[in-house]
Amino acid sequence: MTIKKVFYNSVTVNLPKNIVQLLLGAVLYAAIFGVIDPVKLVLAAVGLGLSYSSVYMFNDIMDREEDAMDAQKRSWKLVANGSLRLEGAVSIYALLLLAGLLVSFFVNYLFGVMMAALVFLNFLHSVPGIRLKKRKLPTVFNITVIEFIKYSSGWFALTANVTKFPLWLVLMFAVIYSAGYIAYKFKFDGKTIKDSRPLFIVFGIIVVVLFVTSLFSYGFPLALVILLVLSLVVFGLKYLFWYHEKGFNQMLLLELIILPLIIVSFLLLLIPSIGMANAALAEFLRSIIT
Repeated sequence: MTIKKVFYNSVTVNLPKNIVQLLLGAVLYAAIFGVIDPVKLVLAAVGLGLSYSSVYMFNDIMDREEDAMDAQKRSWKLVANGSLRLEGAVSIYALLLLAGLLVSFFVNYLFGVMMAALVFLNFLHSVPGIRLKKRKLPTVFNITVIEFIKYSSGWFALTANVTKFPLWLVLMFAVIYSAGYIAYKFKFDGKTIKDSRPLFIVFGIIVVVLFVTSLFSYGFPLALVILLVLSLVVFGLKYLFWYHEKGFNQMLLLELIILPLIIVSFLLLLIPSIGMANAALAEFLRSIIT
């Protein structure tokens, strides 16, 4: 196996995205409570990183024959391109799963249950005989739940408090990711998206409602405004420079830009002047609804 394949495969390319998703919950926790437990957060990142990496290995095992016929996937799917034998892949899958769940339950019981749920839902996503990923609507619901758990995992690694949990905000991020995943997975181009307009109209309405609800419900409206502006800039650049590019690399690029922007948007509130502006905006919005 070459050095490139060691560092460029289905596990490694998705690991940064999953860690950033976990960090979102932790950043939201810090924004509300003002403190964070770095040791517990690191353990949670290790637990998620290991247990969820087993999902990609399981998917590679289940889809090895299909992936072998796709030149693009074959370039980074180790089982499909023969870089990793099936027996070795099964051993790695079992090791990642057991180690990940062990660390996750060490963080706390709730976090461990969440990681086990992620593994189970992804099992339904890929296992022959069920394979939810082959059907659009089941995929929408399953992926939305999966992403909701991932986005909230950083929060529940640090606390079991649900009273201040920003439910609508986390759900918004999960729905946005689900819409992007559907467009990628079912290879939607412009024409196909037009043909599936009702589905994406529903996605759009849900996201707008959740965004407005989050804007008025939580204490960080300026972070949401900053995130919206930065996201529009990124998608504008995508349209100008990457519009004709197809495939996974484009989606990966957007994931690695948009997801960190979520973290950056909330961390900007730690700057005193921006924090004061956010407090003023939050107070103004509260005055509108009261």
